[in-house]
Amino acid sequence: MEKQNIEVIKKSPEELQKCKNDQVKLWEEKSYPDFAPRSGKCYRCGRDIYQNYLLGTHWEPKISNGHDGKTLVTGCPHCHRSFCD
Repeated sequence: MEKQNIEVIKKSPEELQKCKNDQVKLWEEKSYPDFAPRSGKCYRCGRDIYQNYLLGTHWEPKISNGHDGKTLVTGCPHCHRSFCD
């Protein structure tokens, strides 16, 4: 099995802040509940829910894309922990 090289495009601090701001704006405009942590950090895995990460092993890597903040965030895109309970 050959090792795969995958490049993850990380979001800048400014892009991450925009995602967080977009999520808060969505909560306020649509009167949605604020399930997502305001810090952006998942309660379970500690990753930023808006950032992109390379997960898995070096033999079976996968890209886990963070949320863009434009839709209601109800769980972690990386460890799949629900924020609704």
